[in-house]
Amino acid sequence: MSLFNHGKYHLITVILLLGLLTFLPVTVKADDGVLYREDINGDGRVTLADAIHLLINGRGNLLSPRADYNGDGRFSALDVVDLVTNIINGNLTAVPGDAFCLEIRDHPRLILAGAELEDMRARVRTTRKEIFDKLLENVDTYAAGDVNTINKNSLNVRVRKVAFAYLMTGDSTYLDVGKTYLQEAASYYNQLAGSVDVANWEVVAYRRNVAFAYDWLYNGMTTLERYYIGRDIYKAGVASVVSGASPYNGGGYGWMEARFYPALALVCDGVNDKSAKYWFEAAQRDMVKWKNVQLQVAADDGGVQSGMSYALYNYIRAPLFVFESWRSATGNDLLQDNTYLKYFTIYWMYSLRPNGELSKIDDLQSVTQKIWPWHFKYIANRYNSPESKWLAEKLEPMAYTRCWDVIWDTSDLPFEAEGPDSTWPLARHFEGIGWVAMRSGWDEDATHAIFKSGNFYYGHQHADENSFVIFKKGSLAIDSGRYEWGSDHRSNYMARTIAHNTMLLYDPDESFGGYSNDGGQTFPVEMPPFYQDLEDTRWDRGDITSFETNQWYSYACGDATNAYSASKMKLFLRQFVHLQPDAFLVFDRVEATSADYAKYWLLHTMDEPEIDGRVATITEREGRLLVRSILPEQATMSKVGGAGREFEVFGTNYPPSVSYYSLQEGEEWGAWRLEVTPDQPAEEHFFLHLMLTGDTTLEQIPEVVTEKSDGQVQASFSYREHDYAVTFNTVGQAGGRITITDSAGAVVLDQPLTEQLQPQAGIGR
Repeated sequence: MSLFNHGKYHLITVILLLGLLTFLPVTVKADDGVLYREDINGDGRVTLADAIHLLINGRGNLLSPRADYNGDGRFSALDVVDLVTNIINGNLTAVPGDAFCLEIRDHPRLILAGAELEDMRARVRTTRKEIFDKLLENVDTYAAGDVNTINKNSLNVRVRKVAFAYLMTGDSTYLDVGKTYLQEAASYYNQLAGSVDVANWEVVAYRRNVAFAYDWLYNGMTTLERYYIGRDIYKAGVASVVSGASPYNGGGYGWMEARFYPALALVCDGVNDKSAKYWFEAAQRDMVKWKNVQLQVAADDGGVQSGMSYALYNYIRAPLFVFESWRSATGNDLLQDNTYLKYFTIYWMYSLRPNGELSKIDDLQSVTQKIWPWHFKYIANRYNSPESKWLAEKLEPMAYTRCWDVIWDTSDLPFEAEGPDSTWPLARHFEGIGWVAMRSGWDEDATHAIFKSGNFYYGHQHADENSFVIFKKGSLAIDSGRYEWGSDHRSNYMARTIAHNTMLLYDPDESFGGYSNDGGQTFPVEMPPFYQDLEDTRWDRGDITSFETNQWYSYACGDATNAYSASKMKLFLRQFVHLQPDAFLVFDRVEATSADYAKYWLLHTMDEPEIDGRVATITEREGRLLVRSILPEQATMSKVGGAGREFEVFGTNYPPSVSYYSLQEGEEWGAWRLEVTPDQPAEEHFFLHLMLTGDTTLEQIPEVVTEKSDGQVQASFSYREHDYAVTFNTVGQAGGRITITDSAGAVVLDQPLTEQLQPQAGIGR
């Protein structure tokens, strides 16, 4: 057994070697362009720094082949002796370049690299100097001495910005501050990763920003500075990495990024090449699956699962950063045909309320949340999108300029901004998520609605297929409840069918796994296990089977039969017609397996509705909605809500905990709901409702005359100096006909309600 393998002699050996090294020349041999096995620290040269690096760091780097220099399967002081001997004697071993590493760009490699980096450096001195100077005004206030006094959230932002300033200018002042910040940020990130959930907002932000800063400051750091910071990134990666997660797992900022960033930051750097390469190859496989899911969600038209709140948080930001970093590091571009990012602006503009608020669908805390304009600057740059440039310029700028505002500034793009105008369709079908967004125009007083029926991808979605929301100068028909992830309120009410404007079918014996029996849709908590076609699976919850839009109306039909237990529901079809500009007809066909199961047509409101027979009046802010219940002819319209009953599920109230999140402006909990229930039990019922929006002066809703014939029901009424006759099928495939005549009796429109999905062209296509 070698003397150097005995622990009691190790300290003496290290002391002797350190003494020996002090008498050796600083550089024994350097040969640029040739890779040597003796280049332990990976700086492209063979010097005494390699021996010191191995001596100091080898024992803490046992998974790396570089720690076992002599290849005997362990690290010992003998490795250092052998290395020093070879350096002194010039016995260096040239090795072919690692094909894997040669395909990966040297640092910097994240977002900006190669010719694009040089182009950006030129732009910040010319066409983007003004916005870059705004960033520097902020960065110039940073000082290394304040690293222990600023809060951790501020450090997280600062470390990225000062690293970007250094990357653009090469100014050593920014380098010194950046290294101090980065050392503290990497250490904190390492601690954080072991103590919070992998998708916690703070660890997600640190994971990205530490990786960006490490990469952008890399060429200004010493070998040992890189090693110690890289070691923190590696350890945080070990603590955070999630194995075997489904690509349907939210926006990817938990499972995907946990190994992506430590992999791309550290691969081939010598910190822990074995683990970094393993993570890198895993991320490479995962990205293909992830992109497939994004294309499934967005289809040909755009869309983001889980609603607008998560879209502005990380569902867009995560793939944007990951795919752009992958492209800059490897040259593999996964973004060219990615409709998830390409058409995000279209999804956002159609889904946004006319007053600029978010539409409250799925998990959303406040409708007043703001998205950072740089998201749309990026899309404008990446996809030459004039509508994205328009929206980026229209949105209120953030308080401080971010590096992304500089990197994706739109001021020097060679095309003009183009916003919505009269040529834009007044409705858009987002097939992948099952949304149809409808509006009367693009002014702030327009009527706006979203009707939805689609797949279940992830747990931030709700059990709410065939539901709708309506806005005009106020929140008139809403998704109710408060977003509290994992709370009793969410699992028993807020994410359940009873909190939405759709249909309940109440079987008193139905079980929902220990949660409340709300009479609603089942809730597939588990996400799909891997990328697959969701058609005819448990996650195929609803489908938009028909869609069309024109100057007179927009129309969609949703089939949500599969969303309910087959033991109680045979059929639930909803036909949703928006008659321009302010009227809606909603026709439902509901067939139960038993006449004993009670049916409830729901509409939720912020404030208490007024009911006069079968007509309800709903007022919120400056808007008003009148609702006329037409079918069933024998039915009761009632209201549920008020103090202690705001979130009631058949006798039990499930209020928010409030303390789970801090109260925010723009939260729309709602406190009331309309219920329309048939007076006579039957397996099949037809529901027909006319709704009219307006301002608070609106007082009257048209009378409706219905006629029934074999297999059809027709609703006739007068609206805005025209007579409407809208027919719906009551048997077979959903369909019907719409006829509009003017005051002189001339037919201005007479055509069937489509049974197809109207192709979409023009905007973004």
